[in-house]
Amino acid sequence: MLRALLLVVVAAGLGFFVLVNHSVARTVYACTGDLSVNGNANPETAFIAIDHYRWWIVWGASDGTAHFELSSGLQRYFSGLTEVSTGWHLYADRNAHGIPDGIFSTLSETLRLAVTDSTVFEGQCARK
Repeated sequence: MLRALLLVVVAAGLGFFVLVNHSVARTVYACTGDLSVNGNANPETAFIAIDHYRWWIVWGASDGTAHFELSSGLQRYFSGLTEVSTGWHLYADRNAHGIPDGIFSTLSETLRLAVTDSTVFEGQCARK
């Protein structure tokens, strides 16, 4: 009886460990491209970290989150991430659907992202 209880406790502990430590797969990219502000483009380096939730995260409202940062320090968080056939659609609101705020292609590793209403980043990315 005690042995069975110990086995259940160890199994539950291992399950909890996997759930807590392996539920998100993070991929970080460095991107070089152009930052267009009101139509005026300038070269810029940006970074994006995509956190993809594992399949067992059934309670998530989206497929993950993304953190975007420009070399100037401007940061933006995307709480809605939807996996599409060859990439990700990024939404500032996790419950949003329709036209995404950004698109990341895993096929070509390109990023197009509306940083603000008047600012757009477009660039080629590489894993860090």
